Amino acid sequence: MLITKRQLRRIIREASLLLHEGQLTAQSSDDEIAAVIVPLTKAKKYKEAAEILLSIFGWSDLPIMLDDSDLAYALFDHGVTREDNQAIEEEAWEIEDARQDAAIAADPDKDWLELMGMHFIGTIIPSDLETLGWKEYKRYIRLSAPDRISHGVGEVNVPKDQIDVPKFLDFLNRRAGKPLKRRPPQGPPMMPYYD
Repeated sequence: MLITKRQLRRIIREASLLLHEGQLTAQSSDDEIAAVIVPLTKAKKYKEAAEILLSIFGWSDLPIMLDDSDLAYALFDHGVTREDNQAIEEEAWEIEDARQDAAIAADPDKDWLELMGMHFIGTIIPSDLETLGWKEYKRYIRLSAPDRISHGVGEVNVPKDQIDVPKFLDFLNRRAGKPLKRRPPQGPPMMPYYD
C-alpha cells in the first residue's frame, strides 16, 4: 500500500487534533502524553497537567509514572525537571484529597469511615469497603486493610469497648466486602541463629 505525503499529513493532523481535544487514555503512547503535558509544564500550568494525568492513570499510579517510568524519561527528554514533576504530583494530591473528602462527606456512614481511618492511620473512602475484610472476636473486631492501602498497613483491631458494637457490626454486614477466616496457627518461635 502506497501512502502519499498529503495522506500522511492528514493522518498526522487528525492525530494531533485528537490529542488536543483531550482524548488521551492509558493506551496512549508516552510520546503522545508527553506532547500534551510538556507545554502545560513549560507554562507552569501544573493543575491542568495533574488533571489530565489523573484522568489517565489515577492517583495510585501517578507518583510512579512521574518518578520512574518511560513517561518520566520522555518528559525529562523534553526539558521537564524533577521539580516540575513534584509540582504536578502536589497538585494531583490536592485534587485527589478533595475528591476523597467529598466522597466521605457524601456517604451516610461517614462516622464509621472516619473511625476506621483513625485505626488504619489513613483515609478510608466508600469504594474501599468492597475489599475490606473483618471478623468478630470476643474483645475486638479484626479489620484487614483495603487493597488501596494494604501495601502500607496490615490488619488492625478495633476494641469493642470503644465502639457501639451492634451498629458497627450492622455497618460491616451491609458494606464490608468479605468476612475473614481464622488466622493460621503460629508455629513455635524460631531459635536464634547466634547466641
